[in-house]
Formats: sequence, structure tokens, C-alpha cells
Amino acid sequence: MGIESEQLVYDYLSRVGDLAHGTSMSAAQRASLVNRVRDEIGRERAAAGGAESRSAVKRILGRMGPPEDIVAAAAHAAPAPAPSPPATPPSAPSAPARAPEDAPVPPPREAEGPVRLDKRPGHWPDGQIGRFFGGIEIPELLRPPLDGDPEEADERADEDPEAAPDTAAPQEQPEAPPAAQRPSRRRRLAHSALAGKRVGGPVELLGVAVLVAGTAIGSVVALGAGWLIAYWSPRLSRREAQWATFGMPALVAGGYATWLLGRAGGYWGAALAEGDAEAAFADHWPLLLRGAALATAAFLLYRARRRVPAGG
Repeated sequence: MGIESEQLVYDYLSRVGDLAHGTSMSAAQRASLVNRVRDEIGRERAAAGGAESRSAVKRILGRMGPPEDIVAAAAHAAPAPAPSPPATPPSAPSAPARAPEDAPVPPPREAEGPVRLDKRPGHWPDGQIGRFFGGIEIPELLRPPLDGDPEEADERADEDPEAAPDTAAPQEQPEAPPAAQRPSRRRRLAHSALAGKRVGGPVELLGVAVLVAGTAIGSVVALGAGWLIAYWSPRLSRREAQWATFGMPALVAGGYATWLLGRAGGYWGAALAEGDAEAAFADHWPLLLRGAALATAAFLLYRARRRVPAGG
């Protein structure tokens, strides 16, 4: 089937649908009209030997007439839509209201006394109170049962055997070890400080030992080796290793520089004279180097002795 001939049929049916949409036909009637026109075109093409060419389809559509005529004929023949029922049906005429004089009047109640809502006698010889139908409350029933009450314990044991209190003789508690056998407080603190898996390893402890030894003997080579070990530490993170190698010496140097500037400005004692600051630094730099090494060793030991987190 040719594409051009199918396009002609599609345009024709679209035109029929558009024109039918502007009429009073319902959606079902418009769909039925388009289907009838499509079937009619199919029968005409089959009768013409399966017309595939554009000219043959044009002749079939020309014999059927323009879409306006088809829609007009279908709209004229379509029945008018049934009117929708009213939203509320008309109400039936109500029965005429009875006149007030036709309503029955109850006889007067002259012989009766005052109306009594309660059919019981006016007094309560049995001790009951009017409009009260409860019993007498006993205070003993309202208090919670005592733990040592054997009767209450038996009742609770009958109701719930698992919840019954253990009335048997209490089990003997293990005696505490004598004071001589208890570990000393220092030993307990040392055990808690050394027990458990730690973050650091032998490399970190070696770095601490080298830094302390270099501080003791005053060897710059040993101090440099200790800082290299701290920077190369495989158990610490890169940030922690950088803090141990550069951060702690920088803090020591910053503190000394603050003190030296304060002395030069006269904040801590007499102000330093011209050239005294350089002389003080020349005298103090070995102490600064040892202080920086000890600060690095303390930080490295602190980070290495941390406990490994649970699940780590």
C-alpha cells in the first residue's frame, strides 16, 4: 500500500473527525462515523482491485463526496441526545398538615402525684444510696501486695509460675577476694592503659625512642632520623604524620617567637636592648630543637597508643 495513498485516506478521515467534532454528535457517534467512512473506503479500494496509486484513491474519495457533505448527512440523521434527568426529582406533594385542633389531647392527670423517676421506695433501708449501684470498697484490696506477704506470693505463683518470687534460700554469693589478693590501683591503671589493640606499631615507638635519645645526647642526626621515622609512619594518617613532623616543631617555634617579641617590646620584664634578641636566639636554639623533638615524640606516642575502634 502506497504511502501517498494512505496519507490521502488519513487526511480525509481527519477532516471528517474535525468537522464532526463541531456538531452536536456525541463522541460515540463521531467514532462510529469515522469507522464507517474508513470501512467504506476499504470496500471501494477492494472493489477496484486494491487501488494503491494516488490517482485511484483520489477517484474513490471523489465518488464518496467531500467530508462536509458526509458530516452534514450524518449529523442530520443522528438522533438528538436524550435530555439528562434532573438532579433532584420533584418531590411528591406532602400531606396537608393537621390542624392543631384535630390533634388528640391527652387526658389531664389530676389524681397522680408528683412524677417519680425512680420506682423504688423513697428510703433505702438496705443502706444503698440513691443512684449508686456500686459495692463497698475495702482499703486492703486497693493497696499493692507486699513482697513478703506469703498469701499474695502464693496467688501470684498460681497465676504465673515464672513470675513467682524465689522464696528459697538465697544463693551464696562468691566471697570477694581479700585485699591482699586484689591488684593495686597502679597495676589496674597500667593494665587498662596497655591492654587492647592500639593504632601504632613498632615503627612509631621506634621514632619516639630515637627522638628521646637524640634529645638526651644532643645529636642533631638522631633528631633528624626521628622526624623522618615520624613522617614515614605507616600506621598514622598523612595528616597525623605531617602534624608530628612539622606541626609540633612549628608550635614550639611560634611560642618561642611570641615570647621573644614580647621581651623585645617590654611585656615580660625589661625590654631587650638592641642585638639582645639575636643573642638570645643563638643561645636558645639548641633548647628549641630539643623541645620540638620532645613535642613530636609526645604527639607521636599519644596518637600511636590510641585504641583501635571497635570493628576496625
